[in-house]
Amino acid sequence: MKTVTLNPKKGPRRAAEALKGRVQGAHISFATPELLFSLLTTKRWEILRMMTYEGGA
Repeated sequence: MKTVTLNPKKGPRRAAEALKGRVQGAHISFATPELLFSLLTTKRWEILRMMTYEGGA
């Protein structure tokens, strides 16, 4: 199974670490939490909740 991390506001720090040659893994970054939530439909949010902290896959 692959993991993708959703992060608001961590883009600059991750970029600096990547430039140092450190592996960052799969991330999707958003400038603000509001932007993240503006793109998630209710159904998508339910799926994320089930997969993360409600014992899903």
